[in-house]
Amino acid sequence: MIKAAFFDFDGTLVGSDYSGLSRSVRAALAGLRERGVSLWLSTGRPLYEVPAYVTGEIEGVGRFDGFLCNSGSWCVDATGVFHSATLASADVETIVAAVRRGEFDVVVLLPDHELASHRSERVRKLEELVDLRYPEGPVESVIGEPVLQMCAFVPEEMDGAIEDMCEHVVCYRWSELFCDVVPDTSGKDEGVLATLDHLGISPACAIAFGDGGNDVPMLAVCGESVAMGNGTPEAKAQATFVTDTADRDGLYKACVALGLIDDVLGLC
Repeated sequence: MIKAAFFDFDGTLVGSDYSGLSRSVRAALAGLRERGVSLWLSTGRPLYEVPAYVTGEIEGVGRFDGFLCNSGSWCVDATGVFHSATLASADVETIVAAVRRGEFDVVVLLPDHELASHRSERVRKLEELVDLRYPEGPVESVIGEPVLQMCAFVPEEMDGAIEDMCEHVVCYRWSELFCDVVPDTSGKDEGVLATLDHLGISPACAIAFGDGGNDVPMLAVCGESVAMGNGTPEAKAQATFVTDTADRDGLYKACVALGLIDDVLGLC
């Protein structure tokens, strides 16, 4: 029996339209809530980047029970932050030094703010993709601060080089533009496991929905897992079920196919 559900945001809860949650997504969330399933957002975004239509009251659903942000580095519910992880100071200094040498640009994510080392072409493309704008700032200012995550704007073949130059980081990717650099004690899997421990729920009773490389660890630790039709080959290979795309009601269709909700919209 599924007791907790974890949803990626970009490419899963929303597809190409960032104006709000679709009718089918709201119906799926409402159906799960009616069956007593705890609802959690699991995203690479910090909480302050998540739109109000997700963090606030959702018609027919209520509020999400909590948020796993920064790829599992910042987990919070109504009781407060119950799990967090920050990049080691030495690793932050190493990456900052590489940025200052001009090797690549980064967006740095902290608990209450973010900054871009430079709004380069790759950074601007990400802004267009996720409907955000990153403020520029001196990257050296984050040294000594609690850095939850960095987005390194490098080609995929450089992911391993970043891991090699640091001591305690792991890189995950959901876009060709950049990789998420998080503490090696973090990742969406660690966030999910910390949340399930917080709730007293077995991983066998959890389901995860995702589409990107950073979702693969989360898909791996849940008893049921769904990859979106727009997902990466790695996500689809890991998931126990592959559904339609986010723009074609994939989340709703998966919930119906798995017997988690009734087909109240007649889409299946």
